[in-house]
Amino acid sequence: VLSALLDEDKDNVEAHLLLGKAYRMAMNIRKAIFHYKKVVELGDGIYKAMALKRLGDIYAEMKDYKQAIFFYSKALDISP
Repeated sequence: VLSALLDEDKDNVEAHLLLGKAYRMAMNIRKAIFHYKKVVELGDGIYKAMALKRLGDIYAEMKDYKQAIFFYSKALDISP
């Protein structure tokens, strides 16, 4: 269903955010990162902050703390 939404509107921020979550839960981290980065590129406000926070979570889980801090800081800039 979400992929169908993107077929109709490739810039659908909500669909990208939900797909990022679904792929992360399925442990497909590469695709999760792709969709969260699309939200950062296309979205604003709370959607962008949520995607940045989730990217920080992913990188923290991967023990890439430098990247995690980068994304957490960007999220806090938007939504303290």
